[in-house]
Amino acid sequence: MPDHPLDLVLKAPALVFPGTGMGRPGAVGVIGDEIVSVVSNQADADISMPVRVLEFEEGILLPGLVDMHAHPSISNSRFGIDPDQYLLPGGSTTVLSQGDAGASNLDEYIERTIESSRTNVKLAINFCAPGESNPNGRFFSLDEASVSECVSAIRRGGSDIWGISLNIAQIRGADVHPMEVMRRGMRAAEQSGRPVMFGATKSADVSLADQLSLLRAGDVMTYCFHQGDGSIVQD
Repeated sequence: MPDHPLDLVLKAPALVFPGTGMGRPGAVGVIGDEIVSVVSNQADADISMPVRVLEFEEGILLPGLVDMHAHPSISNSRFGIDPDQYLLPGGSTTVLSQGDAGASNLDEYIERTIESSRTNVKLAINFCAPGESNPNGRFFSLDEASVSECVSAIRRGGSDIWGISLNIAQIRGADVHPMEVMRRGMRAAEQSGRPVMFGATKSADVSLADQLSLLRAGDVMTYCFHQGDGSIVQD
């Protein structure tokens, strides 16, 4: 148990703690904004001097959830929503952005979304330099697919950037081939040491097998369980 009095105790009939697989009644002790104790028996919780005790007769007490594909963005993203208003209240304390910002607007994203939110926001930087700021799509030219600019931005962003969002759907440049964009994006991933969050194209000219062949262990495919071309399952 902690050496200092707890500020808050949360008690519930079902406590889920992935480290030990708890699924039975338990209690969580909090000091400040940190969980400092987890006990499998509510009666074992030190509640001699807590400021507050919240006891839930029904429901499941979960740790903060991680939303791996979200669009937390205060501004300049066509998909963006305020993470503190729409994601944090649902229990997602950490949200991973799927490409809301790219190399050209990374600094604004860090300042206005990552640094200003209570929610823990991490960015998969969009390989398309303007991110999702253009409502009409992405990659209007290969100038938006710069390996060096993406790698430089990742180094500048440091730990705020968890990966690279490489979405080769909705490419608008007539002379921009999806596989060339993908090859460049994978080079940026190799040079930066980051995993890729990949969104496939449904173009009949580019097979899903060809696209997936460029991915590596540790990369992630998203949009993968819908119907039709580009899905990794049938029926």
